[in-house]
Amino acid sequence: EPWSSTNGDFAVDLKLDDVQVDSVGGITTEFRGDVTGQVTAFFESGENAPNEVTENLADGLVTTKWLDFADASFVTYDFGSGNAKTIKRYRLTSANDSPERDPMDWTLEGSNNNVDFTVLDTRQNIAFANRYETQEFNVTTPGSYRYYKLNISSNRGPTTAASTQLAEFRLSTHSVWEDVTTYVQEEQKIRITRGFQGASGRHDFS
Repeated sequence: EPWSSTNGDFAVDLKLDDVQVDSVGGITTEFRGDVTGQVTAFFESGENAPNEVTENLADGLVTTKWLDFADASFVTYDFGSGNAKTIKRYRLTSANDSPERDPMDWTLEGSNNNVDFTVLDTRQNIAFANRYETQEFNVTTPGSYRYYKLNISSNRGPTTAASTQLAEFRLSTHSVWEDVTTYVQEEQKIRITRGFQGASGRHDFS
């Protein structure tokens, strides 16, 4: 179901479990505050080189994926020295096949030394209904960290699939409320501009 809010006479609907892609599988759905492109290094529990590697999680393509031959796995993003981020939301996109490999239980963790991690968000029994499905999650206790680890403790089929996979793992420094506020402000500016244009006799879009 879409998440919705009302601010005055401006109703906002945000559908968080759908993603639009172009003809080559590139994600075109806007994710405000997305800083995934600033990741400088990747760490992982395992990957299926050369084609199903960790870097695929940040390439903006749902047609590529990361695959680890384990039902408990992790991936870590490094934003580099002096470039800590306060992540407030993140998105996961299911891969092309084998739903039993989808992450089900995990924590999002932050660190400034890649050794001592703090749990920022915990999710359990999450299900992806479709392939290439994107789900979005708010970080429960955000903080400023250089390293972010997606620590997957179980996939959807731990007794049948000894492997875990994802198409995308993206991080944002914007909260959903910041996005709603921005949307409402933009809508207000559009309506005010239209009103002035109509009053001046140039054009009334109402």
